[in-house]
Amino acid sequence: MLKKLFADNQIPIKELSMCVQAGERRFKFAVGDKANFLTLFNWTWPEEIDNKKAEIIKPHSLPDCYALVVRYVPLDINQDTARQEILKTIPAAVGLSSIHYHHRQRPSYDIRFTVRSLEQYQTALELGRLSIGQHYLLLTTFLTGYRLTYCTACWTTGHMRDKCQSSVSCRKCLAPYINGVKHSCQDIFNCAQCGGNHYSLDSICPVVKQYKEELKLAVDKALTSGAIKRSIPGEVSRPFQQHANDFPLLNEAKVNSHSAWTTSGNQFLHSPLKKEMSDLVVTIKALSETMIRTEKSFNDLNNRIEAQHKITVLHCNRICAIIDTVQIMSSWVQGNSNERTKLKKNINKSIENLQKWKKNNWIRTKAMNPMLPSLLHTLLQLTASSITTITEK
Repeated sequence: MLKKLFADNQIPIKELSMCVQAGERRFKFAVGDKANFLTLFNWTWPEEIDNKKAEIIKPHSLPDCYALVVRYVPLDINQDTARQEILKTIPAAVGLSSIHYHHRQRPSYDIRFTVRSLEQYQTALELGRLSIGQHYLLLTTFLTGYRLTYCTACWTTGHMRDKCQSSVSCRKCLAPYINGVKHSCQDIFNCAQCGGNHYSLDSICPVVKQYKEELKLAVDKALTSGAIKRSIPGEVSRPFQQHANDFPLLNEAKVNSHSAWTTSGNQFLHSPLKKEMSDLVVTIKALSETMIRTEKSFNDLNNRIEAQHKITVLHCNRICAIIDTVQIMSSWVQGNSNERTKLKKNINKSIENLQKWKKNNWIRTKAMNPMLPSLLHTLLQLTASSITTITEK
């Protein structure tokens, strides 16, 4: 019925970790995932389930696994201001309460709250800090105190329900339940420890306070002596150890089993196949290494071709510049005597620059292209002789 309800309302709840009967026409169910619990806790349940009236009783508060604590809030910051700042950062925060340590003298207090959104809870926990006023305060998970040993039948401490001889009674008024009779609570608090006007397990009860103090001292003493060890988060407290007699055989008699297929000659068939497979693997590895070397050779050849192309383009540009210079000089020769005098000086400087360039680039050009140096040498000689002839005129 619940699965059909979840499917009709498109609620992604796959399985329930528990669904047991808790009384007449009362069922108690639970989920094993934190996200699923928040989904059911925040959902507005219908008044009818499968055309039957139903009343859903949710927990009064979220469990401690959804609780966070803002540490070391200065006393000069008002609690209302601190709560408003927390709600600005974490809008899904509920159940905000301050924690004062009366047994410790410190100028600060803590604020505990629970978060109704798993996404906001994880985001706040990853940040690890929360800004309140001008302070950047530490944000941690809430660590619960030591669990009390109490009975859910008589609501007294020191034992559990399976060892209790008393009848099951109301948690609030301690009146015993009677089979077949609907219980009407008197709405009067009655403590099973001290008889006060509060819940039996309330922290304000002096008997519960003393019990917690004695429990803490006993646990600290056991930790110091090494009788118990505090578990570290993520550590397996009790590793699995299998002993010889843990899982005895039901029948030790040997059973003769016959295989469905004849496999007597499989070993002889597999041995040459394994040898061929190993030879194929060796051949593939050798082929892969050869391809890697070939690729490397092609890359080196490509780099050399690119370098040769760049040098060839450079020399072609220089040859074109020389040709342009000779053409310009031939046009200047036809000018007057003053222009010829200036031209002669420029030509002599050009001859010197060409000779210097010839000496500097001769060896490098010859190494890269054996035919190009002779071509450049011939071109330089022709250019120099032409320039000399023009200047003599």
